[in-house]
Amino acid sequence: MASTLAVLLCYSRLYSSKRSPSFRQLEFIVFGVAALLLRQTNIFWVAVFPAGLTLVWAVKASRGNARVTFDDNQRSVAGVAKAAWVYGRIYDPCVEKAYCEGARSRQQCIRLSLTCQIDYILTAISVMIVASHNLLGLLMIMIPYLALLAGFAGFVIGNGGVVLGEGLLS
Repeated sequence: MASTLAVLLCYSRLYSSKRSPSFRQLEFIVFGVAALLLRQTNIFWVAVFPAGLTLVWAVKASRGNARVTFDDNQRSVAGVAKAAWVYGRIYDPCVEKAYCEGARSRQQCIRLSLTCQIDYILTAISVMIVASHNLLGLLMIMIPYLALLAGFAGFVIGNGGVVLGEGLLS
C-alpha cells in the first residue's frame, strides 16, 4: 500500500502544473527515491515507464501533434525513416488497427498480429530518428529519470543486488 502511494505521489508531483518545473523534478526525485526504498521493482514505475512516455510526448510535441497517415508504399523502414528524417514525422498508426477482433480467420489474425509488431518497430525507428534532431533538449527533460536510474544502479552495485537485507531470508 505504501509502495503504491509513493509511486502515485511521484506521478502527481511530476505532472502537477502548479509548481515550477525545477521544483516538480526535485519532488519527483524525492518521491521516486521513497518508492524505490519501499520496493526496488518500482524502478520500472518511477523511471523506465514514465521516461519512455515523456520521451515520446516530448518528441511529438517538438514536431506537432497532428496525426500523419502513411501510405502503404511509405510503410516500410526506408519510407518511415525518410519521413522522420526529412519532415520530422512520427509513424503513429491508430490503435484501432492494432488488434485482430475483425479478423475472419486465424491466418488473417496472425497477419494482423505481425503487422502490429512491425508497427511497433517502425514507431520506435521514427521516434529515435526524430529525437536525434533535439538530443540536448530531450536529455534535459530526462534528468529526473536518469537521476533515479543512476541512483538505483549505484544502490544495486553497492548492495551487491536488488534485495535489501539478508539474501538468505528473502
